[in-house]
Amino acid sequence: MNLRNRLIVCTSIALSLSTPSSLLAATLQEKVQFSYNIGTQAGKQYCANKAAQEAMEKGTAIAMGQTSIPMSVISQMDFEDDRYALPMIEGMMSYAIDHCPQRAKRLFPDLYKMAD
Repeated sequence: MNLRNRLIVCTSIALSLSTPSSLLAATLQEKVQFSYNIGTQAGKQYCANKAAQEAMEKGTAIAMGQTSIPMSVISQMDFEDDRYALPMIEGMMSYAIDHCPQRAKRLFPDLYKMAD
């Protein structure tokens, strides 16, 4: 009986150590997709005549409500990192170009103003 309990404990420990971290935390691909979704949601808000900054804030809130990525992981993401910033901008631009092309022409100047 003692040997059986030790085997169970050792097996549990071995499985927990061999479990890929991607099952415990978001993968880079999931984080990039999340960033793109923030941009898409922000694009929807921008096309609804929201200012760029307000659109980005509301888009972020909407995307956070739709994701399964834990808040602890999101709070550690550096959205100034190109891995996350570029998909965000791409998502916003893509949506705006497709759905409000006239307003999309002003998006880059609006984003530039936000950066100042």
